Amino acid sequence: MVSDNIDGGMSWKQTKALLGQDCFHVALDISEGLDAERLCAIAGCIRGGSLLILFGLSESPTDNFFLRLCNMFNQKTVAVFCQQEGVRLPALADLCVGESVKERQDGQPTNDQEIAIQSVKKVLGGHRRRPCLLTADRGRGKSSAMGMAAASILCEKKTSIVVTSPRKANVETLFSHARNLLELSLDKPYELVTSSGGRLRYVAPDQLIRDVSDADFVLVDEAAAIPLPMLERLLSKFSRICFSTTEHGYEGTGKGFTTRFRALLDARCKGWKEVTLHQPIRWAESDPLELWLSDTFLFDCEPALVAFDEASPIDYRIVEPRQLLGDEAQLRSLFGLLISAHYQTSPNDLKHILNDASCTILTANQNDVVVGALLAQKEGEISDVIADKIVAGERRVRGHLLAQGLGFYTGDSTFLSLPCLRVSRVAVLPSFRRHGVASQLVKLCEQTGAKKNVPLIGTSFGATSELFSFWRGLGFLPIKMGTQRDSASGHYSLLMTRGLDDSVNHLPLYHDLFEINFSKQLAEQFFDLEPRSLLLSSLRLLHVFH
Repeated sequence: MVSDNIDGGMSWKQTKALLGQDCFHVALDISEGLDAERLCAIAGCIRGGSLLILFGLSESPTDNFFLRLCNMFNQKTVAVFCQQEGVRLPALADLCVGESVKERQDGQPTNDQEIAIQSVKKVLGGHRRRPCLLTADRGRGKSSAMGMAAASILCEKKTSIVVTSPRKANVETLFSHARNLLELSLDKPYELVTSSGGRLRYVAPDQLIRDVSDADFVLVDEAAAIPLPMLERLLSKFSRICFSTTEHGYEGTGKGFTTRFRALLDARCKGWKEVTLHQPIRWAESDPLELWLSDTFLFDCEPALVAFDEASPIDYRIVEPRQLLGDEAQLRSLFGLLISAHYQTSPNDLKHILNDASCTILTANQNDVVVGALLAQKEGEISDVIADKIVAGERRVRGHLLAQGLGFYTGDSTFLSLPCLRVSRVAVLPSFRRHGVASQLVKLCEQTGAKKNVPLIGTSFGATSELFSFWRGLGFLPIKMGTQRDSASGHYSLLMTRGLDDSVNHLPLYHDLFEINFSKQLAEQFFDLEPRSLLLSSLRLLHVFH
């Protein structure tokens, strides 16, 4: 049982300990709210035939996310126990599913896993620079297959294999299967050494790129959680490398990542191979809980596949969350577009879109199909007392990235007291790009803010020449660049702003200050800035080098 209120229950913060484990029945107390990402993570640990129990939900929810959750409880495979409406149980016929692919006690792989194992081994034994990409939904055993493949390789010959992933916890399953097959003791949890001198060890991605040169083979688990520029450097450095990633899952990664990563592999490694695992291991095909989670949290939603129609106008709209609540098709289309364009989209983003009153949702539609979308967050209007503490570096307020970045960096508390809009997402279907859709969405956002007397709009993103040119072309000025690379994009985060009225006429002064400081920082904080990045696209900054 997971609850922050009931004695003897596991707290919601402690649920990370469940990841990678097999659970039977799990009860979740959602009376104090719901972390959608944690719920989905926990549900992925539940074995087929067991129950996920949610309790404590109000019978008259008021927020949109819980209203939608209640609607999803009406599916035929869900049992509902309600004080007012009584009990509703699913019919047994609705719970019939396919035969389960049981995890074999002798450690033998499933058919899908055997194909994956042989594909991984071929990367090491075949031609150089022909990587393999393993893709699967959660619960298909891709990490287990990588561990089995590593064990098989180490049994055959002395090999130095390095495993990397953003977090050590991600590779526990891989190491567990390798250790069991090799029959090795648990001396070090993330390093195995065979009697012949073969070695399997974990190395963090940044350390692997910087320090390791003796790896014969590299396995990258949960690759979607690693920035693409870092993966590109791994591809360049290691000629024999294999990747795995989750297609539909709670991690906020998946389809958007694989789309980009496939393009990278196409450009860099012509002979690469993709293997997809379909068979579930912990549960059966068409498992009711897996299907319910997928429908409820939109794991499997996809953007519309439509071509740009020059004869049809594009309609730009302001969308209210209640509209999405009543139009499941539009919600799925919008969320599918966000997933495809931003591979850090998670189930909690769905909750944010439906619930957060400070979130502005704009869409571009052609023939009633969502072809573009923009999300913006209203920030600022912070009290003078707290604003002064933020400027002094003594306080941080959650959810005010733009306002706090401006206030702290400039020392001007005005940016904290004024309202502002931060553009957090812009997504456009590939066939509609280069047609001005994103620019029109930003302009509509500016108009929406101006009508509500918002004097300032801004954004923060991983700085590339393409993105910088886009925002600079819309009149946004760079004000601040972070000194550490963004964990999602692998680039330095750049904050850019644009004034919407005369109350922030002093913004250009801070841009001038940025240019002066930036020229000095190039020799220190930004010495490793890529040649084709921000600098080469900025005529305002290039004069520094002349």
